[in-house]
Amino acid sequence: MSEINKSFNEVSLKRYKKLLVTTMVFTYLLIVVGGIVRVTGSGLGCPDWPTCYGKWIPPLRADAIIEYIHRLVATLTSPLILASAFIGWWKYRNIKLIKNTLIWAVFLLGLQGLLGGVVVLLETPPDLVAVHMGNALIILGLIILAGMAVDKLIANPQEQPKISFNTEFEKLALWSMIMIFVVLVTGAYTAGSGSTYACSGWPLCNGQLIPSHILGWIHMFHRLLVAITSIWVIRLYLQARKMGDLSKSLNTAILWFLIFFFSQAAVGGLKVSLQFPIWLMGTHVALAAAVWFTIVMIASRLGLKIEGEN
Repeated sequence: MSEINKSFNEVSLKRYKKLLVTTMVFTYLLIVVGGIVRVTGSGLGCPDWPTCYGKWIPPLRADAIIEYIHRLVATLTSPLILASAFIGWWKYRNIKLIKNTLIWAVFLLGLQGLLGGVVVLLETPPDLVAVHMGNALIILGLIILAGMAVDKLIANPQEQPKISFNTEFEKLALWSMIMIFVVLVTGAYTAGSGSTYACSGWPLCNGQLIPSHILGWIHMFHRLLVAITSIWVIRLYLQARKMGDLSKSLNTAILWFLIFFFSQAAVGGLKVSLQFPIWLMGTHVALAAAVWFTIVMIASRLGLKIEGEN
């Protein structure tokens, strides 16, 4: 038995994978609830931190309850991330990709808590709201990568997993992930700056192609990024169909990525046309997080390799 797998076996790896999957799900839920806080303007529902109006139980107001639920989900998610990182360091420290990825996740988790407190205390400035969202997406991405690395290790217990993007298709998936990240972060800035409501109607902004004010420009810039990114999403899907040698699970993930992306774009247009109903805004956020979840899984699946594999 090689040095790399002295400290673990297949059973322990499968248990660890279950922990990571649970952590992924809770982190996804945290991003969704955080997004709902943002789009409903509930970020100041509890103006102090960590209490809410100086008490541990929030007042019976919608914005306070939504913000407090967000904090509660964060409280449940953080120990899962810490436990995943501790086990990764304790049992799988020889697997550099797993150990280092989760150490970064813990560092960013601490930063996320600090950012959350600052965002509340400074009354949700849009730039910090965007950074807060981007940091949350990176944390989820790192946990997904670690989980996919464990999956790779289960199939190849004698080899050290690594991440590299060599083929044109792998690079296309990587760039698609980067563009999705930019779209989601700019979406958070759009919401945080109040630009979500700056344009009524779709695809025009208040019946105009060129907005007449800065908030309209921010809104339309986000729409433009979505349109550009949609080209990359379609390219990824068509290239996967053309290749024909991808696994069934990877093809299914790419199909769901396509569905989630265009469903989210459609909901984005619909919510504007229907004057921003809360349930559609919540759906928009959930689909956005699902888009990120699936593209990170796809990119990780394509980029993860074992030593000697191209």
